[in-house]
Amino acid sequence: MKITSARVRRIRLPADEPLAGGPPLLGPTRDFVTLSLLTDQGIEGVGYTFFGGNLSASLKTTLETLAAVTIGQDPLAIEAVMGKVYGSTLAGPGGIVTLAASAIDIALWDIRGKALGVPVATLAGGARSKVAVYASGALSRDASLDQLLTCAATLRERGWKQMKTQLALPGDTTVSKEVERIRRLRELLGPDIDLMCDINQRWEAGHGVFECAVEGTPSGEALTHLCNGLWQETSAPRIGAHRVNWGILYVVERSTRFGARSARHAHRRR
Repeated sequence: MKITSARVRRIRLPADEPLAGGPPLLGPTRDFVTLSLLTDQGIEGVGYTFFGGNLSASLKTTLETLAAVTIGQDPLAIEAVMGKVYGSTLAGPGGIVTLAASAIDIALWDIRGKALGVPVATLAGGARSKVAVYASGALSRDASLDQLLTCAATLRERGWKQMKTQLALPGDTTVSKEVERIRRLRELLGPDIDLMCDINQRWEAGHGVFECAVEGTPSGEALTHLCNGLWQETSAPRIGAHRVNWGILYVVERSTRFGARSARHAHRRR
């Protein structure tokens, strides 16, 4: 089997919040970049990637360039193909290269699953037939407190047992504002619902609110308790606006009981 062509498209979709009718995040639409890899046996592999903001056009161009490397290759030899993709650029493997390459990787696995007639989950080992899910997007930092609590009540009524919210509130936020928002949310949800918290790399070291990330401070202890100690995501600040501050990341992950997920936005190949 050989890959015969690659088609890349930029698709704009409504950014409505479907779980609880919360306010849309970051504007009314979302741009996605999709990839279709066609083969000489009629199998089509579909992948997609996402950047957001005003870099979607650049991501599309990068994906078109990298996808061209796959033409004529055997799509079932996934590691070999991806090796050629990464080897074709000196700019990677981080940043926009990894974002573009992820769509190719997804499309190749889609082809393999279709060729063998099994879901990709089976190819990955098929350890379980069901996975736990959590509600993400409805409890955003852009929501007012009233909107937040209304959406949380809706999620609870619809049976969600795990939810993710956001801190690093807009405007001139403070430690007390951050903690109070989570306290009100926990008060409404009760003790039996798991609550996760996404910071999106917005707590800057040297700013008072950053102490919310660190165990041993009053605010850090409060948030750990209110969120069940379950999950704090991407709290580590960036240096400038470009690089993750790995020193601060180390401090946070060594000094909190949260399951810290602090490197997601580094966009690096693993």
